[in-house]
Amino acid sequence: MDINPTDDHVLIERKAEEQKANELIIPTRDLKPNRGVVLKVGEKCSVIKEGDIVVFGKFVGEEIVIDQKHLLILREFEIAGKEIQ
Repeated sequence: MDINPTDDHVLIERKAEEQKANELIIPTRDLKPNRGVVLKVGEKCSVIKEGDIVVFGKFVGEEIVIDQKHLLILREFEIAGKEIQ
């Protein structure tokens, strides 16, 4: 199944945090990453592009399952920022 976001919606695949050498990360059962890779964008998205790595809040968007992948659809204004590459 394929899905194309409409208007200013963005389709995101969550990305796990990368552990650094001097940091200790203790994951819990309910911990979901608040970063992700943008897979597709709607036609009205002006700032976010496909391939961007973005940061978003814990309680935004709608979680969906496509081809056994857990993805997130949210609006562009719900994205808090994007990584500078």
